[in-house]
Amino acid sequence: VNILKITDPAEALAHLYSGIHRFLRKDTVEYGVPDDMTIVLCNFDMTTRTMTYAGAGNIIFHITEGKISGNLSGSVSEDHFSHGKYSFSTKTLHLKINDTLYLCSDGFADQLGGVNHQRYSRKRLRDFLLQINNYTMPEQGDLLYEEFDRWREEKDEDQTDDITVIGIRI
Repeated sequence: VNILKITDPAEALAHLYSGIHRFLRKDTVEYGVPDDMTIVLCNFDMTTRTMTYAGAGNIIFHITEGKISGNLSGSVSEDHFSHGKYSFSTKTLHLKINDTLYLCSDGFADQLGGVNHQRYSRKRLRDFLLQINNYTMPEQGDLLYEEFDRWREEKDEDQTDDITVIGIRI
């Protein structure tokens, strides 16, 4: 990003994916490493309070005026490789003072638990984030941790994936 002076998230991800896939030899079927990454990359303009973002597989929850929306950064199942290049699309969010953003990997929503041994789900996570949104960010971190443990411990489930939830208040 610094060397190539890239400011567009989609362009930065195309370079990143190309380099990683070249390293993992993704383009060679018999030798390629069968793994991929989920990521979201954001660029925030503080003067206009505009955030541009691009990604694959991660979700951004946006709370504004007491309402929450979930914006998928991009889909891993999308065909990002065409004509020898990786491509992503840049999306835009216009933010207001006191808006809150949550950048989330799939680990929390995919965690098995509860009385019926089911996934936590994106909908349940979205509802929980809206419920705790008025707390300070450190308190929200504690509440998320407690909720995760409560969900997992109902059936003594092991943690099944890495978990990232980043909260940002404008």
